[in-house]
Amino acid sequence: MKNDGVLHKQLIFKLICIFTLLLTILSFTFICYQLELKLTLDDLNSYSNIGNVIYIPKLIASSGFAILAFYALWFRINQTSIQIKIQEEQIEELKRHKKSDQIIDEMNKISDRILEFSHKIEKPTDSMIKKIMTNSAIGFGVNKCRYENNHSAKITEIEFSNGRKKNIEWTGGTIQNLNAFLTMTKKENPKLSYVELYRNYDESYKSNHHTISSQLKMLIVVAIDLIEIDSAHSSYIRNVLSLHFNVALILEKVGLMEPHYISFVHTLQSLERPKKSININFKKIYLREMKDDGLINFEVSVDDLELKFIEGFHDCEIKVHEKTYHRLNGEYKDVTEQSE
Repeated sequence: MKNDGVLHKQLIFKLICIFTLLLTILSFTFICYQLELKLTLDDLNSYSNIGNVIYIPKLIASSGFAILAFYALWFRINQTSIQIKIQEEQIEELKRHKKSDQIIDEMNKISDRILEFSHKIEKPTDSMIKKIMTNSAIGFGVNKCRYENNHSAKITEIEFSNGRKKNIEWTGGTIQNLNAFLTMTKKENPKLSYVELYRNYDESYKSNHHTISSQLKMLIVVAIDLIEIDSAHSSYIRNVLSLHFNVALILEKVGLMEPHYISFVHTLQSLERPKKSININFKKIYLREMKDDGLINFEVSVDDLELKFIEGFHDCEIKVHEKTYHRLNGEYKDVTEQSE
C-alpha cells in the first residue's frame, strides 16, 4: 500500500513535468506562427515589442515552472519522510524479531529443564514401597519382608520371609511417582484434600517439585511476554505449554501452582493470533493478595509496585515503596533488610 502511494506521486510528478514542457512549446509555437516570426539575428531588431506579445504565455509558463518547482520540493520532502518512517518501522520490526528470538530461546531452555526434572527417574517413595510390600506379602501368605534399594540397577529388591523375592523397577519419573502417590492415598483417604495428602509425601522428593513449579511459572511469564511482543507465535506457545499442562494440574492439586497460573495457561492455549493485548496483569493479582493479607494499605495502587520475576526458589520479588517482599506460592515474606 505504501509503495503504491509513492508510485502515484511519482506519476503525478512526471505528468506535471510533461504538461509544463508541452505548454511552453505549444505557447512558443503558437506565438511564432501567429506573428510569422523568424528567429534570425538580422530580424531581432524588428521584434522590439515581442515582450508585450508573449507576456501571457510567458506568465503561464512561469507559473507552471513555479508549481513544478514547489511540487518537486514537496514531493522530495514527503518522500524523505516516508522513507524515514519506513526505516524506523523496519528497525522496530528487527528489534521485535530479535526480542522474540531471545524469548523463544529462553522458553526452549526452560521447557527442556522442566522435562528433565519431570521425567527424572526416581525410586518409589518409602510409603509406596511399603504399600507394595504389604499387598504382595498378603498375596504370598507371609507377614514379614524386607527391602533394599539397588541404585546401580535402579530397582528395589523385596525379600519375603518365605524366601520369595520381588523386584520393583524404577520406571517412574518425579511427577509420575507423585501422581501415583496421590491416586493411591486418595482412594484410602477420600475425605482428605490433595494438599493434606501431600504433607505426608517424603520431604526428600519435594525439592524437585518446587523446582518444576518455579520453572513452570517462569515459562508462563515468558510466554506472556512473547505473546505481547508478537502474537504470531501463539501456535508455538500452545505447543510448548501443552507439553507441561498435565504437570501444572498435578502441582496445582498439591498447592504448588496457584489457580491464576492455570488460568493463564488456558488463556494462552486458546489464543488464535490475538489482535490486542491479552491483558494479563500480575501486579493487579499480587496487589489484591497483599491487601487481603494486610501487608499494604488500600491507598497503594498497581503503579506503586515493582515486579522482578526470579528464576529459582521464589516466584518473584515485589517492591512497594521502601519495602521488599519475596512471593512463593501465594505467601509473602518481608526481605527488606536482606535487600539493603
